[in-house]
Amino acid sequence: MKQGKGRHKEPGKESKAQRKAFEARTCTMNMRRLTVGYRSLLEDMLRGEGLTLPQLRLLKAVREQADVSAAALARTCQVTPQTLQAVLARAVQAQWIVRGKSEKNERYVTATLTSLGESILETGMAMAARIEERIWKDVGLSDLKRLNEVLQAGIANLEAVPA
Repeated sequence: MKQGKGRHKEPGKESKAQRKAFEARTCTMNMRRLTVGYRSLLEDMLRGEGLTLPQLRLLKAVREQADVSAAALARTCQVTPQTLQAVLARAVQAQWIVRGKSEKNERYVTATLTSLGESILETGMAMAARIEERIWKDVGLSDLKRLNEVLQAGIANLEAVPA
């Protein structure tokens, strides 16, 4: 039987490039399953506390960033600017943060976590840590370090400007 272009070779006769492409695709699909599963578990746990993932992201961003534009904060929280405004309003109403205006730039939002906001954030971060513990419970430290190196290389390739 003739093999035309584009046809699959006999099992075990694939080229090294084809095997690499298959493994790369499998790895990408597994990363997707892992991130979707992680997010789903975290959202379920947060929901049980009356929280959402965008709210948790906001609290974390407020802790980590000083003066920042609302657009930058929205990108960090992975929401639209309109959604960010609603999340910010809810956080102020719930007394998780105190808002203000930047002295450097009037378009920038200043926000500070209240002690209640800190407590909420710590609760959410503890939930995330429990999920991470579950995910990686049977994986050794050296394997995690190597995995991080591989993932960082992939991220660098994504962020590189094409020639």
